[in-house]
Amino acid sequence: MNIREYYQKTAKACFCVAWISLLLAIIFFVCHLLQLFEGDLLIFVIPIIIFSVLHFFYFRIYDKRVEKLGDKPMQISGQLLSIDHVLVVFMPAPTLRMLLFDSKGLLLGEVRDQNTRWFMWLIPNVVSLLLPKRFILLDSDGQVRAKYHTRAGLTNSMTIYNADDEIIGGYRENWKDSLIKIKGIIYKGNQREWIAVESKASLYSLQLKTIDKKNVASFQEGWMPVEWAKRFELNTPIITFSSIINEQERVIILGFLAAVLHHRDH
Repeated sequence: MNIREYYQKTAKACFCVAWISLLLAIIFFVCHLLQLFEGDLLIFVIPIIIFSVLHFFYFRIYDKRVEKLGDKPMQISGQLLSIDHVLVVFMPAPTLRMLLFDSKGLLLGEVRDQNTRWFMWLIPNVVSLLLPKRFILLDSDGQVRAKYHTRAGLTNSMTIYNADDEIIGGYRENWKDSLIKIKGIIYKGNQREWIAVESKASLYSLQLKTIDKKNVASFQEGWMPVEWAKRFELNTPIITFSSIINEQERVIILGFLAAVLHHRDH
């Protein structure tokens, strides 16, 4: 999949939701005319119509982006863990589905919850946030590259495994410090401290530095090169990896971001 296909799928989903909502409003209207229920019709119909109009508006936005990108074939992407700039797009999901693209708009891989069963959509966020989770990192071929396991509770603490189920790192939070901000330690291997993290809970911009003050990665929203803006929305998050870190360390950083970004924009 590439960014054009992502926009096409999103536009189609918004279009379907818009028309289904409009149909539901019409059904309410007909039922009211047939006196199948009593009460103020506007209380039921107006919110549904607003919902329908909003999704039709979103459909037009994504449809125009597809037209803007055109039908020009896109080149083959590089490997997931060798790209320095990774753009993040969130798909609808009960907890997390984080698509990872390169700057040319080609899918590198994704981080998603292993549990995609339908009833997960019915669990309220306030409950889901407290449940343990198992995320996986997939490359563009659908191969598992890493596994991320979080514990139940208020913190985002996580254990990170490679594809062979060997522990390669993790993220640890203190729940008292993490109630109003993101504060914790990213570690490698067997609890060896690597990066101290402290940021606002909103996480719009973050520079990740090792314990010995080396820049290894950054996460930011709100700015991107003009060429990239032709393919992505302006506020698309960008992960930038330093050339000094290896593939395993990139896997750990992606795990940390999954830990703090789940339930965002889903």
